[in-house]
Amino acid sequence: MISDVFGVSLASRSRSATSRSISSLRLRHTQLLLRGGARTPLEPLEPESFWRSTLPNETLLRRHILNPTEGARRKVRLDSLWNQLTLRGMDESYALGRRIETWIFEHSPKNEDENEELPTTVITSPDQRSILTARAVLRGLCAKDRESDPMAVRLRTMRAALRIADIEDLEDLEDLEDVAMDLTELLALPADALEGAKWPRLLDAAETAKLFGLVPQGELDKAWKACLASAYRTAQVVGKRSRPLLRLTLEPPLLRKRGAEVSEKLRLVVLPGFSLLCWANALRLPRFAQLWPAPSGCFLVETLDDEDGGVFLRIWNPRNHLELRPTWHKADMGYGGLMIGYPLVI
Repeated sequence: MISDVFGVSLASRSRSATSRSISSLRLRHTQLLLRGGARTPLEPLEPESFWRSTLPNETLLRRHILNPTEGARRKVRLDSLWNQLTLRGMDESYALGRRIETWIFEHSPKNEDENEELPTTVITSPDQRSILTARAVLRGLCAKDRESDPMAVRLRTMRAALRIADIEDLEDLEDLEDVAMDLTELLALPADALEGAKWPRLLDAAETAKLFGLVPQGELDKAWKACLASAYRTAQVVGKRSRPLLRLTLEPPLLRKRGAEVSEKLRLVVLPGFSLLCWANALRLPRFAQLWPAPSGCFLVETLDDEDGGVFLRIWNPRNHLELRPTWHKADMGYGGLMIGYPLVI
């Protein structure tokens, strides 16, 4: 599938890409692929009172999400208790924005010949959790203690390209009845709460309970690993559904390869964790294709070119590092580091 898009498989690593000096490459575009921040469960799950306590109140929503021009008196209400961004998720998304802003401010080259400031494009599904995640990241990117130009933002909402598969379309590749029973017992749920549930529902219950410490550490490990195994296998099976997402995320480097300019300086894409996992599988990224994205987990995709017109992709996972550009071009880096460099050949 990837060879249909690029003409060659991205799984192969070019020697010219690894040996080329980074000084000869120029950064043309930066794209952040981000899973939504820590949330409440997708579907009702006890104890409801606990999940309600994880949500930010209206004052915090106004302080961290709204722009000053939108007015302090504007009412902000969450649509639902379920599948909603939590205060923890808001803080993590804001912190990620600050880290990315630091990197952009310190490392992006300045082109004095360009007088026009290019905008930032935000692409997200229309649900409230994704939109609030994007706004929290943008607040971090627009930190007031930086002497940087104001950020112009374009918002695009879409659903089909970002959501590779709906839960009801996914089929279990193995029997998870025992996992459902274990989760029901560990979380003290009604006997029929998870009856007949598929792996996305079970993974959701296990992940949110694990993330917010509803059970002692280690108690959920068995159920968690079983759910993840199903997620990894399914991501490999539904790979063909990744085409729209690949076209969307690879649009900037393909434009550069055709000699066209990219009309944005930064693209922020908020998408579900399973879609991010399928994206990594479709590109055959070592290690990341078998790593479930944590809430606010992300990949950063850089488009670069050289003096000869060659276009390169640089894909990395920042995790918690402040220095976000390892020396990926050194021959001894290999696949063992966080950075993977690909030559773009069409």
